[in-house]
Amino acid sequence: MLALGGTILRPDNNWFRIVKALGFGGNLFSCPDPSSPLDQCQPVGQVSQDGKNHLALVKDYPFGFYFEKA
Repeated sequence: MLALGGTILRPDNNWFRIVKALGFGGNLFSCPDPSSPLDQCQPVGQVSQDGKNHLALVKDYPFGFYFEKA
């Protein structure tokens, strides 16, 4: 679950952008607007809390992933 706050069912609350990572895969960013430049977006990363991993807005180390053909 990724919680960012805001009003439920408002389509303009948050936008996510997948950005190609250096070398391999991609990183996930949260942006205030779909046309926002990347420097106005905040990285989404993995944080541990109470022994569980969550996705949250972070300052560094965006969550890295890759797509695999099924």
